[in-house]
Amino acid sequence: MAQITGEGYLTYGPRIDITNGVSYLLSQGEFIYFNWNDYVSPFGGGDRSGLGRLSLKELTGPLIPAYASDLMYATDEDIQGIVIDDGTLLFSASGVGVIKESTSYETTGSINEGRFRWGVTELKAAVSVDLRHATLAASESVAITLTDDTTGTTTITSDTDATYTPGIKSVSGVVGEYISPKVTLVGPGTSTPTLHRWTTRAIPMPFVAEVIQLPIILTEQTQFDNRDVYQDTYDDYAYIRSLLEGRALVTFEMGDESKTVYVAGVNYEQGAVQQWSDRGSWFEGVVTVSLVTVQGD
Repeated sequence: MAQITGEGYLTYGPRIDITNGVSYLLSQGEFIYFNWNDYVSPFGGGDRSGLGRLSLKELTGPLIPAYASDLMYATDEDIQGIVIDDGTLLFSASGVGVIKESTSYETTGSINEGRFRWGVTELKAAVSVDLRHATLAASESVAITLTDDTTGTTTITSDTDATYTPGIKSVSGVVGEYISPKVTLVGPGTSTPTLHRWTTRAIPMPFVAEVIQLPIILTEQTQFDNRDVYQDTYDDYAYIRSLLEGRALVTFEMGDESKTVYVAGVNYEQGAVQQWSDRGSWFEGVVTVSLVTVQGD
């Protein structure tokens, strides 16, 4: 595609590479049909050749029209022409003949929508889905299956006749770095449901942190195991401050638990300072140290 700029110049968009190139085009309204020789499906299914369809109404990027495979036949021969007769598409394949578009519907079909990360790499949990479709005929249904990058999966199905939408449905058990939706349409073969849109909502689940406000008694003398123990209050304080200023991760043991933490703050509450130590290098009292846990795997 190209856009006309000043003085009649054309600004071209990126080239769309189709396997073996394109030789035939047929325009019908907003759509352009083109031959797609030896099409290789990402989902398998053997050799195919047929038609692709490009939309001049929907763009996937600047000057990039949306396109996809449309009508395929089980052959790897080249397509030789495209025509439309009374609203029905026909195309010819070398050594095969003329292939006519079927007027019946497949009974089931699905679209894998890819991986959704919502722009963040944190874990996210799917919380709801919303399907919007036309009124369902008998034996028609619309379903969406959500699968995360581990083992979680769930399916929401709308299959009640004469309804047009199931509304917003809650989802649980689907948590991962990305979530892959798959939309499935089912019909009796004589009709097919029409899906207008689908919406999946998810909330980020970032790492959590536990904040521990730890009071530490700075004193020159204390009792331990029936004996007096002496320490330098300034050395104790200087060690705590070095952890704060060095932003180091350390192991903190409390009871039977061992946690990886960093020191986020050191605070003396009002009245916490009791007296200067005997050496006069620092004072005795209670200092409150803020520890923040670091979540690992």
